[in-house]
Amino acid sequence: MSGSVHKRHMDDSLIAELEMKDYRTSPAGDILYVDNSGIGHAIRGSFSTLAQAIDNVRKEGSVIHILPGHSETLSGAGAITVRKNGLTIVGRGWRSNSSSLTFSTTATTIAVTGSGVRFINMNFIAGVSGVVLGIDIQSSGKGCEILDCNFTAGSGVSFVTAIQSAGANGLVVKGNEINQTVAGTNTISASSTTQNARIENNVVQTNVTGSFLKGVWTKVGVFGNYVLNSGTGANAIIDMDATSSGFIDFNHGFTGGAIATAISPDGCTMGIGNSVSNAAGEIGAVDAAIGTVST
Repeated sequence: MSGSVHKRHMDDSLIAELEMKDYRTSPAGDILYVDNSGIGHAIRGSFSTLAQAIDNVRKEGSVIHILPGHSETLSGAGAITVRKNGLTIVGRGWRSNSSSLTFSTTATTIAVTGSGVRFINMNFIAGVSGVVLGIDIQSSGKGCEILDCNFTAGSGVSFVTAIQSAGANGLVVKGNEINQTVAGTNTISASSTTQNARIENNVVQTNVTGSFLKGVWTKVGVFGNYVLNSGTGANAIIDMDATSSGFIDFNHGFTGGAIATAISPDGCTMGIGNSVSNAAGEIGAVDAAIGTVST
């Protein structure tokens, strides 16, 4: 299977689209498929679960395509553990036709221990109230990228924390939509010092007691995020540790609390274009020098 695509009942144009050469994969990498949708486009040799596909990856630079309509229910800590270095996992489809992974217990997580792992266009669903942690990226998971994914929940359920880095240097979280409508703790957090991360262009609707972005991030870039946090606590948008460093630019937030305490940059440099508003109708620009808000 090395470097080849399984033969299947699909036309050549869709085969080319699924290969997606722009995902920076190694020519020697495997291309695998996951599909339990039963909607008529089965691939010979495809796997019924993502875990099975991961277990069959043999080489770095491989790609797993999760086909439109595929749906899995996950249970338990490390329900899926991504150990393969350089693996790209791509969810196919869009909106009602997208593939999905549902977290069925509060302890269910996806663990990342391999380096250079990429999640693209995945749909992660909190299936119960209080899913403690969605994606748990360990320090060995350096260079992990979470791109254009959705973190969603049904009525009355949510992720407590969507993404956590335990020192996964080089983490990129970009272009995601994250919905935490039930009270959680933080949206994205660093439980251990994480260097050279980029948190960019995410759209977040949340109701956390903590912050959209929390923890010790060094040499971090936080750019272009839109955050609605209806929580009323201080530092509702960004709460950096005193030892953090990096730049915070062009972020826009709404808080249920006071705008003057919505962003706590601590060791990070506040750039230009950051703004905050709140339910009281106050609107302020965050001062580039000291991180305070002027209305």
